[in-house]
Amino acid sequence: MFCLLLSMAPLGCGDEVPPKDSPCGSGSVQLEIGVDDPWRASELLHFSVDEGLQGGYHVDVSIKALGYLDPDSVNILLELDVDGRRIARHVTDDWLLKIYPDEGHCEYPRARLVFTDSDGSLMPLDDVEELIGSQGRLKISLESPDGAGQETFDIHLETLNRR
Repeated sequence: MFCLLLSMAPLGCGDEVPPKDSPCGSGSVQLEIGVDDPWRASELLHFSVDEGLQGGYHVDVSIKALGYLDPDSVNILLELDVDGRRIARHVTDDWLLKIYPDEGHCEYPRARLVFTDSDGSLMPLDDVEELIGSQGRLKISLESPDGAGQETFDIHLETLNRR
């Protein structure tokens, strides 16, 4: 019965849905991480930890999105864990991605992941220093009304840059 009803639509049962295009590309969303604005690949997924002006420590990560995604309304979630412990979380709702139509992708530059303790306070320098040289697991989720993508990356916390 359901197929019979669908047979009146342009596509019948078993037909594939044609790929949709968006300013970020077409097909399923693929995410890449890097640094800077515009996006630049990070050598071996190594990231520097920087001291901020307000006494905290952070990693900046830029995201490149390729695929069917609405760049005008994206919910962005990044979570960084080290040894199963969450050390940073970045949330931005209903945001605009930068569009690069000639290259067929979109970008979210310089997402700042501020290191915190389990109580939400800024992580002290001694704890940050212990993280240098460790592997972290970065989970990224981009969701829009017209598509979504999720990826997990193993990153290396390479150096500590103090002011």
